[in-house]
Amino acid sequence: QQQTRAQLPAISQKLASMLAQYGLTPTAGTALFQFVYTAQAKVWQQHFAQQGILVRLFSDCSALRFGLPTEDGWLKLEKALESFK
Repeated sequence: QQQTRAQLPAISQKLASMLAQYGLTPTAGTALFQFVYTAQAKVWQQHFAQQGILVRLFSDCSALRFGLPTEDGWLKLEKALESFK
């Protein structure tokens, strides 16, 4: 548990950096989540769902919340980000 807690900030930063690379710059986050405002939140959420990736949609403020991917989920997330039109 101590090792995992020590690694979480770096893993969370990796997620924030990956999202920002594709125009989804987080405005808030924790060691476990990243929160992103985007005018296209609903479209992004649907795109991720089609790729088998679940993100939390906040339709009242047009935002998404991303949890940390599993070890094999990083590549899946990156492919989904790359394929967004």
